[in-house]
Amino acid sequence: MVIVTDPHLRTSLCVIRSLGRRGIEVNVLKKKNTASITMGELSKYCKGVIYYKSGENNWLESVNQRTVLIPMSEASIGYFSKKKEDLKRRIRLLIPDFESFELARNKDKLLRLSIKIGCPVPQSFFVNNLREVNKLKDEVNYPCIIKVRNEERIEFCNRYIKVNTREEFVDSYLKVHKIQELPLIQEYIEGEPVGFFALYDEKSKVKAVFAHRRLRESRPTGGPSTFCEGINYNYRNIGKYGLKLLKALKWKGVAMVEFRIDKRDNVPKLMEVNPRFWGSTPLAIHSGVDFPYLLYKLACREEFPQIFKYKIGKKVRFLYADLHSFRLYVKYLKRKRRFSFICRFLRDFLNPSIKEGLFEWDDLPSSIHIIKESIFSDISKLFKKIGN
Repeated sequence: MVIVTDPHLRTSLCVIRSLGRRGIEVNVLKKKNTASITMGELSKYCKGVIYYKSGENNWLESVNQRTVLIPMSEASIGYFSKKKEDLKRRIRLLIPDFESFELARNKDKLLRLSIKIGCPVPQSFFVNNLREVNKLKDEVNYPCIIKVRNEERIEFCNRYIKVNTREEFVDSYLKVHKIQELPLIQEYIEGEPVGFFALYDEKSKVKAVFAHRRLRESRPTGGPSTFCEGINYNYRNIGKYGLKLLKALKWKGVAMVEFRIDKRDNVPKLMEVNPRFWGSTPLAIHSGVDFPYLLYKLACREEFPQIFKYKIGKKVRFLYADLHSFRLYVKYLKRKRRFSFICRFLRDFLNPSIKEGLFEWDDLPSSIHIIKESIFSDISKLFKKIGN
C-alpha cells in the first residue's frame, strides 16, 4: 500500500494515477474535518482516505512496515524529514534528510553552496540590513529580480518582483521585504528556461534522470510550465551542474534543478532547487521515466539499473493554464512577434500528438474536478478585482 499526502495538489494526482495504473493500492492522507473534496481522493485510482488530526500521528496505527509514504508538498516533506529516522522503523519512505532539505529550499544558502562548487548562478547580492539597499541600487544591473529567500507558504505572485529601473529599486525591495525580511537581489537572466530532474536512492546514488524545456510558462516573465518538451538531460551541461549540486546536497528521493540558459553566453544559470515532485511529472512519465513508480520501487528496496535514456521530443500541455498564458503572452509580446506566436500556439493546439497533462479520459471524476476548480478560481479572482 502507498499513502500519498496533499491530495489537493495536481502533482499528487499524477502520482496517484501513475501507481494506481500499475495495480498498486493508493490511499491519500487528509486532515480531519476538511470540508472540501480534493481531486486526489476523487481519482478512480484512489482506494481510500486516511484522516489525521493536526499535530498527531495516530494514522500510523493503521499502517504496517510494508506501507510506503510519499509526502508531496514542501511542508509535508519538511515535517516528515524531521521525524525521518523514527518513521523509518514504522513505514517506508524515501525523502531527503532534513539538513539537505533545508539547504535546498533556502535560496541564500543554496546560492552560496553553488558558487563554492562552481555551479553558475546569476549575479547575486545578499543583503544583511536595510541600510545596504540604498547603496545597492547603483551596483546592480537592470533589469533585476528581488526574490524571497524561502518560498514556503508564500503565494507564487508574491515571491519576486522584476525591477526595470534604478528609480523603482528601493520601493520594490521594501515591498518584498514586507512579505519576507531581507530578500535576495539577482540579475534578470534572459534565456531559455530548462529543468533537470533526478531520483536518488537512500545512499545518495542517482538512479534516474530527465530534463525538459519550458516552451510556454504561466507568465511571459516566468512561472510554472504550461507547455513543455523533453530534452537530453545534458543539454547545455544542465545535467553536469544538476548532478554536481545534488551530490553536494547529499540528496535522497526526487528533486528538480531549475536553470535558465543565459542568452549572452549560453551558460545555464541556477534558478532554484525544488525538493519535491514537479508540475511537469506527466511529461517525464510520457517520455518513459516513471518517477513515482521508480520512487516506490526504491522505497520498497527493489533495485533497478540506472535510467539515463528516454524518449526525447515528447510534449505535454496543461490546456487550461496554457489558454491563460496565451492571453498574457499576446498582451506582452511586441506586434512583430505576436503573429508568429499565435500561429505556433494554434499549430500546437491542433496537434493530436501532444499529450494533455491533467485531463485524463480514463479518470473523469478527478479531471472534471480540475476544470471546476480552475473555473471557480477564475471567478473568485474576477470578483476580487471588481471589489478592489
